[in-house]
Amino acid sequence: MVMQLKQDKPPLIKVENLCKFFPVRRGFFGAPAGYVHAVDCVSFTVGRGETVGLVGESGCGKTTAGRTLLRLLEPTAGRVLFRPKEDADPVDITAAQGEELRRLRRNLQIVFQDPIGSLNPRMTVREIVGEGLAAHSIGSRSEREDRIVDVLKLVGLVPEHRFRYPHEFSGGQRQRIGIARALILDPQFIVCDEPVSALDVSIQAQIISLLESLQEELGLAYLFIAHDLAVVEHISNRIAVMYLGKIVEMGPAEEVCRVPLHPYSRTLLESVPVPDPRRKVKAASLTGGVPTPIDPPPGCRFAGRCPLCLEECGQMTPPLREVHPGHWSACVRAEETEKVRAIPAY
Repeated sequence: MVMQLKQDKPPLIKVENLCKFFPVRRGFFGAPAGYVHAVDCVSFTVGRGETVGLVGESGCGKTTAGRTLLRLLEPTAGRVLFRPKEDADPVDITAAQGEELRRLRRNLQIVFQDPIGSLNPRMTVREIVGEGLAAHSIGSRSEREDRIVDVLKLVGLVPEHRFRYPHEFSGGQRQRIGIARALILDPQFIVCDEPVSALDVSIQAQIISLLESLQEELGLAYLFIAHDLAVVEHISNRIAVMYLGKIVEMGPAEEVCRVPLHPYSRTLLESVPVPDPRRKVKAASLTGGVPTPIDPPPGCRFAGRCPLCLEECGQMTPPLREVHPGHWSACVRAEETEKVRAIPAY
């Protein structure tokens, strides 16, 4: 079941039961002894000009989901539909091959988490940002140069920066270069894979503000992957909460952050430090450890740590159901979770 807000217009991206399993082998040439269920039947949509936040603790499959969506990793199962125009038929990204996939990649870009490791230290900014234009044979040399200058200005850099190397810039400037590289082909959809987690707090605010202004100016759609819930709530229209390869809750950003309907979502929110010594927030205590993704337990994957666990939770996998209009939860006791006091604003 694919979750989306009720819209008159079809979504830009529609992910249907996307799976990515990694084989665990015995020896280098051995047969698979099992599979890591990194992304397990994930479904969601991203509308035009919308930001969907994808959150969860480290190792839950957020980054793998984003990279599999873009075919940077080949999916094990499922499909991703992309509709370049509202009146056009959707294109299945997972089935595209050759020249068709090459054309699709111009509309689908990514901003990586590490602003240092994602930039080639042997290339100048001009070569890094203009690499996409050269790969797709777009424009003449002078036209490419003009496009590079325009994009650098768009992200807050000056034209002279194009002659420098990545090591000559600060972390925030490097991330601006990464954003410019993603924008050079004029995409419609960008996966932002924790784009501010490696930056100082003051620089984080600048990059978030830049992404918001670019979205408003260019009509971009984002899948914003992060673990900082305060940042995600600020920039996202909707939030999807991921646990051990599955989406356990999804809904409007304010609703998910104020009245979560899944115990795991509540635990994530209550673990966020509150910068106010007068406000006493008691973090939820969890028992048990995170199950292994190689052999996920039957039933709800959060059952072994959930304070509201019932006997049936360990026997059946609760489906995502729409508890409120546009607000989905994969918990049989979602209504009881809702009755717990609302999470205070950050």
